[in-house]
Amino acid sequence: MSLTGSAILNFAHRGYTRTAPENTLAAFHAALDLGVDGIEFDVRTCKSGEVLVFHDHKIDRLTEGRGLVKNMSFAELREFHVSGATVPAGGHLIPTFKEVLELVSGRLFLNVEIKANGLPAKHYIERKVVDLLKRFGMLEKTIISSFNPLIVRRAGKVDSRVTTGFLVDKTFNVRNSELLFSKITGAGAIHLEHTMVTTSLSRKIHGRNLRLLVWTVNQPEEMLKLAKFGVDGIISDRPDLLKQVLAEWRS
Repeated sequence: MSLTGSAILNFAHRGYTRTAPENTLAAFHAALDLGVDGIEFDVRTCKSGEVLVFHDHKIDRLTEGRGLVKNMSFAELREFHVSGATVPAGGHLIPTFKEVLELVSGRLFLNVEIKANGLPAKHYIERKVVDLLKRFGMLEKTIISSFNPLIVRRAGKVDSRVTTGFLVDKTFNVRNSELLFSKITGAGAIHLEHTMVTTSLSRKIHGRNLRLLVWTVNQPEEMLKLAKFGVDGIISDRPDLLKQVLAEWRS
């Protein structure tokens, strides 16, 4: 199986979060055990420059602490524990991107969303992400995505072998502009909010030799509909359910 293959890829959204808090090593390990095709997660830099796996620009929602990630060093951030909506903290720490790559060890595809809120420009996160992917031999098993077209473009320029994805939600409502932006950024994929997908749009995206991934899909009937639309990957909080739906659909 490859990023450019014909199979629909099952990406666990921030890991398998029914068993562990989002974007933690435990959630990614659970996704591995479940047998998904890939994991989707978010990266950003902190004050000391490390690339961390964390969704929010503040630690308030997910930890017992308060403050902006960009204003705290890695050592300071490791003092806090990550919890989830239904899963307690239980000693889970904010992981580095390097730790996730060590855990995955080439066994999964990665969908890495770069967050740019308040990003310290001096840290050049796109280059750091690409360099780590190359070190672990994961460059060609990873999609680097962002809502920011400048980040998508910069990531692709660091190394032309990396696949990049332009993230689009319903606020991006100029007709066909997602296709124009994908061309400007050099993206190889478009990541659409799932309610935006239609058969005609799927055909149009594939007609431009772009991959189509959709997020965040948690209902079985929606999973099946999108599979019939011919999407290339589905990002879900319920990768266990998605695995079952895709298996039944293929059979």
